[in-house]
Amino acid sequence: MGVGKPALLAPAPLHPPPPPCEQVVSLHESGKRGAALATAIMEHAGSLVSLAGVYHVLKRHEAAAEAYGKSLAVFELVGDEEKAAKCLINLANLQELQLTGDAARADAAASRARLYAARPSGAPDACAACAAPLAPLAPTSGDDDRLLLLGCLHCLHLRCYEAWSEEHDVGCPACKPQPTTPADGRP
Repeated sequence: MGVGKPALLAPAPLHPPPPPCEQVVSLHESGKRGAALATAIMEHAGSLVSLAGVYHVLKRHEAAAEAYGKSLAVFELVGDEEKAAKCLINLANLQELQLTGDAARADAAASRARLYAARPSGAPDACAACAAPLAPLAPTSGDDDRLLLLGCLHCLHLRCYEAWSEEHDVGCPACKPQPTTPADGRP
């Protein structure tokens, strides 16, 4: 029996390489070699959001949902929470309001759950307009209880938002400052 040479071990790197998502972000921000690819990845994800908007206008809602989903995957991979949140808001509203069927409403609830899971305050438990209880993490059951998720993360019944927006500028009923009346009660 011959004794073989011991395998040589490569020395451990002084600093372990960053995960791939951190590499993309750091290359994108550095301007170094390889930055063009990292920038292309980030720009591609942004283009997918724009494409989703075009699909939405063209009423190709399934394709819009797919484009939002792909851009969401990139934004989550690189840790861009703000862009990921915007994708989840758009995706949840698309699934809830444009796509039909129980599966689409279950997907909308799952998108809202992903969004609110990262928020310290969690999901709201009342409509931002009428203050009636709501359960944004559960699929809605019919047209009367469809939910709308706003960019400020307030959630409300679609019917409440439609009624509110007829009398007010576009915005959020909870975020929009209410007019104050003087102490004597006159407007």
